Amino acid sequence: MRSFEWVVLALLWVVVLLPAVPALTRGTLPPWWRGPARNPRLWGVGDLVLGLGATASMTARHWSSSGWALGGAVGLCGIGLMTWAGRPRPS
Repeated sequence: MRSFEWVVLALLWVVVLLPAVPALTRGTLPPWWRGPARNPRLWGVGDLVLGLGATASMTARHWSSSGWALGGAVGLCGIGLMTWAGRPRPS
């Protein structure tokens, strides 16, 4: 990977870890994310899975031609978890 891609990957992980770490450790989100998530810990797991998918997509394309598809599928699973965490609880 080129230097630019490493910088983009590092910035991605800063953006992913900033809200995910408090969500997983304390069960709270930063103030700008508090509205949409009903289950912050599940939202944090989904955020980490999304970050792993983006990382796999960026790095695996150098080793195989289908690496981006695997990373995209993992990223979509992360988005699904984040959406599931944001849904209201059934009454």
